[in-house]
This record gives sequence, structure tokens and C-alpha cells, in this order.
Amino acid sequence: MIAMLILVSLAGCRDESASRTSSSAAFCERLVDLQYGRIDVDHENPNEFVGHVKSLEALIEVAPAEIQKDLRFVRDKLARARDAGGWSTLFDFAALQDPEIGNAEGRVTRFVATECGIQYGDLDWKMEPPGKAPPVCPAWPRVGSPLVRNRFPYVIATAAANYFSAQFWSVPFLPAPDGFLRVPRGGRVVFEGEYPYARYFALHPNDFETENYPTLRDVDLDPDPGSANPWREPVGEGVGRHYTAQLVFTTRPEHPEPNTTYVGEAVKGGFNPAVFLIYRIYAADQGALPPNSAGVPLPAVTILDAGGEVVSHFDACDPYPPGYVVPEERSRMPWFPVPDHRAVFSPGGLNAKGNWGLPVTLLSNRDVLYLSLFHTRTRGEVFVVRARKPRTPSRRLGIPLYGRDVQIRLFTVCDYNFWNGRANDCVIDEEIPTDADGFYTLVVSDRAHRPSNATPEEGVQWLDWGPALDGQLTYRMLLSSDDLLVGIREIVDARNAVGPASRSDPPGSALAAAPGNDTEILPYVPRSAHCTREVFEAGGWQRCFEASEAGQTLNVAD
Repeated sequence: MIAMLILVSLAGCRDESASRTSSSAAFCERLVDLQYGRIDVDHENPNEFVGHVKSLEALIEVAPAEIQKDLRFVRDKLARARDAGGWSTLFDFAALQDPEIGNAEGRVTRFVATECGIQYGDLDWKMEPPGKAPPVCPAWPRVGSPLVRNRFPYVIATAAANYFSAQFWSVPFLPAPDGFLRVPRGGRVVFEGEYPYARYFALHPNDFETENYPTLRDVDLDPDPGSANPWREPVGEGVGRHYTAQLVFTTRPEHPEPNTTYVGEAVKGGFNPAVFLIYRIYAADQGALPPNSAGVPLPAVTILDAGGEVVSHFDACDPYPPGYVVPEERSRMPWFPVPDHRAVFSPGGLNAKGNWGLPVTLLSNRDVLYLSLFHTRTRGEVFVVRARKPRTPSRRLGIPLYGRDVQIRLFTVCDYNFWNGRANDCVIDEEIPTDADGFYTLVVSDRAHRPSNATPEEGVQWLDWGPALDGQLTYRMLLSSDDLLVGIREIVDARNAVGPASRSDPPGSALAAAPGNDTEILPYVPRSAHCTREVFEAGGWQRCFEASEAGQTLNVAD
């Protein structure tokens, strides 16, 4: 009898083990199917979170019990972002900063490495609450830079960026929430500042639903009497660099005041209870790191009521005084093995969508044109991008901000993995070498597969892909209203209207001749290709493009 019980028990263990093996095998097979695009995740939906959520749901269907909870947790958090809109938008995205997302991803990552033999990078991760710099300036309580804001899920273009923000509350009879400055209805907020020593700066007000109001931008801000605007003209010795700008909590009048944005009415109509203001500085003359405010203090802030009486005042302030220690972001997200559907279905595809295709602006910078290209190891271990380099201002090269032959103000390039979130590597325009014809070549790979000829001496800018399966190479280009960037956007949108985003469309191809293409602008539109390290080493970007066009890529799905 005892022997029979033992046999039954052993048989049960074998059944349980076999069931686990079968379940793991189905899950691993589903993961590979996602990697090669064999499962529809609604990848053409303009809301890119739809595809991310559906990828997780495809895995949840066959996931073993031990990782079901973690996959559902991540799915539920992303579903909130997918459905973002209205007053809850900031709360929905704040939920994506939950450190438990990284912990859930990490446990799934370890399971996949053990059960499926699929692993990208090491299996270590470390999650902490979002980094926050202690406030120094009462009117500007939040500061950001690559040191404190480079984490999932924002995938912000971190290169050369410094951010400062303030929040204003204008609801009668209701106290201001913590962190908000109260502005009486019909009142105004006046900013007295100095033009910073940088390539770009602006005050970006947003309504309570995170929609953009008109920007108070560097070149558009009239200087104070006795001062000059360095984006318009040289600033002579002894000449001031001061300006005054304001937010007015009323509707926009027929004859608006200069240097003013009216924020009493929400962008989409109706009462606006609050303003989220972001003060952005890009490419400071003194460098992006360590964080700085481009050689000038943050503007003084004065709040007045509708009758012009001062309600409160805050002096100009240095956000990084001597001895101030900036806390660094120390979280490390795991290298989640779930593929990015954008790289799966549009490898090398170029799009000009911002904010993941969501129907809200999410406090984004309306002055920026974002271009994104997606790359994946299933197509090749080396990703190559090539285009003509726009002419930009450069203190280093002596090209002034007001130069008439400048085409755009600035561009930066960063490489990310969506699930890891962190910008793995970034470069700013004046660091990128060009060839004799004015073209630049970007090569993206991990360190082990970096081609020996991917060096500045060979006219190539290398970016570290990191250990991720796939990635997102994102350009931040401004000003979006510049003629060149308007033309680039029209070309990209015309291509994507013709059909799925192409991996690389050389001049003369069907998509290169799509409606709206301008032969003068076309060379500035990034082209891309995947190939192997050996191919690039054998013939540079030319050979890589030839191999890609001939279909000579790695592990291409059937």
C-alpha cells in the first residue's frame, strides 16, 4: 500500500513537472513568435501602447502561473497609459514610474533566461523610487536633467537638456494642492529673466489636461529696454540680456500683449483650473553635465491679482548653488526580453509621431520634431543611419544663433529600448562628424559588435545599442517650424501614408518619389539599414545598404 502511494506520488510529480515543461515550452514559443512578427498585435494602430499591451496579453494567454501575476501587473500599468486622456493623464503616466514595474519585469526576465534560454544582458536590476532633486528655488520646485530623469517610461531625449518646472492653481475657494502656487482668477504670473547662454530655451505652459499652450520662446521674446535678444542680434558689451514674460489667467483677447500666453481657458475649451509650466534649456554653452541653468539664474516670479496687486513674489534663483549635490537616478531596469512591436513590424521604419501616438500632448515640447527609427537584432547586429547634416548654430564653430544661413536650431540623437526606458547613448549635432559631401553616418551596435571602422576618424559616429533585443533611435530636432523640418515631416508622413514604414528607401525608389517629396530636402531625411559587423567593416555604409537591400540580413522571419 505504501509502495503504491509512493508510485502515485511520483507519478503526480512527473505529471506536474511535465505540465510545467509543456507550459514553459508554449510560453517560450509564443515569445519567439512575437519576436518574428507571427502574431498580430495591432501594430498599425497609431496609439503605440496598444501594441505593447497586446504583446503582453499574447504572453499572458500561455504564461505559467508563476509569472502570470507579474505580466498582468505590467500589462495593467501600460493599459492606463494606452487609455490616457483628460484630467487623469498625469496620474496615469505617474503610475508608470512605479518601481514594482521593474521588479515584475525582472522576475519575468529571469524566468525567460532559465526556461527559454533567452537572455539579453545580465539578469541584475535595481529599482528605487523616482529620483527627485531637493528644491532650492521655491518658485521652481522641480528640476530635471539626464541625471535625475533618465528612466522608464519617458524615454526623453536626454542629450544636453535641463528642465525646471512650476505649477499654478487658479480655482476660486479651493486651496492650492501641495506644490502649486495660487493665482487669483483673472490674475497673472510675471517672469523676469535673463536670456540664457544656450542654443534654445523657452517657457512651455500646459493646461490641466497636459495640452500645450503657445510657447514663450527665446527668439520671440522681446527684450526689456536697454537689453538685446541674442537670438535676434549680437549682444554688445554692457548691453543687458533681460526679458519679461507673463501668463494671464483669462481668455485670449483680440489684441494680446507681447511676451504673453493666456491660460484661463483650456486648450480644448472650458475652464482651466491649473497650469503646468516647463522651462526648458537645450545645449547650454557650459555643457549639459553636470546640470546647469546655462549661466543665468531662474527667472524671478511675481503673482498678481486681477487688479494688479502683488500676491506673492520670488526672487531670481540659482538652482545649483555651490556645494549643491544633485541626486542621480540609480534605478536599473532589467533587459526585458519582450520585443518592441515597432521594431518587429517596421525595422528601420521612420516615423514622426510624438508621445507614442497618444491623443494628448503630455507636456511635450511643441517646438520639437521627433523622428524615430526602430532596429532589432533579428535583422542585423549593426544598424546604420545616414543623411545630410543640417547647418546649426554652434558656439564651438563660431556660428551665431541669429546666422542667416542656419537651417535648424539643434538636433540630438538618443538610442533607447522601450522596456528598459533608459537612454543608453546620446549625441548632439556638433559632435557628429561628416564626410566631404556633408553627410553623416551613425552606427548603432553593442560594444562586442562595434565595427572597427565605426570611428570619428572614418567619419562615423558610433552609438551604444546596449544588450537589448531591439531599440528606438530618436532624433530631437528643432525648431519644428523651420522650413527644413516642415519639409522632412511632410516627406515622412507622405511615405507612411503610401504604405508601411520602409526600412530604407534610397533616392529613386517608389517611396522616395512619394507625393510631397522635395529633392532638395530628401537628402536630410535619415535612411537606414541593418547588416553584420563584418559587412560594415568590409565596405562601410555603402556595403551595409547594399546588403540590406539584397535581403542579406540576420535571422529574418519567414
